[in-house]
Amino acid sequence: MPKTSSNLLEAQQYFRAQVLESYDLEEDFIKKLCDIFSATCDKHLSCSTTSTTSAKGATVAKSSTKPKTKRKKSAYNLYVREMMKTEEIQTLDHKEKMSAIAKQWKSLDDTAKVEYTEMANSENAAASEAVAADEE
Repeated sequence: MPKTSSNLLEAQQYFRAQVLESYDLEEDFIKKLCDIFSATCDKHLSCSTTSTTSAKGATVAKSSTKPKTKRKKSAYNLYVREMMKTEEIQTLDHKEKMSAIAKQWKSLDDTAKVEYTEMANSENAAASEAVAADEE
């Protein structure tokens, strides 16, 4: 991650230098362009950086890493994933697929739904353990 942060900082500095060299723009406008560039980088990279202005007016990048967390899977998510593999559903367009799967889910009895709930809990626990192991 540190290498990504330094690469991002270098890219931001290079962008700023290119804008200054190529265009005769006011400092406020250049700062706004650099902020947009930084925000775009933040959005598309897992390493988050924010730029701030120092007391002397220079743009300084701060980096912080935020691990992306995945949403927990629900019983319905697993059911949809499983049903999407069936030939009957694959022949439908997307809207029809989702409608048919939802109708089938609603018609399932509670014991079948419990099975999917247990599978979801198992997958979520495994994912949590993997995240905890990565943090160590």
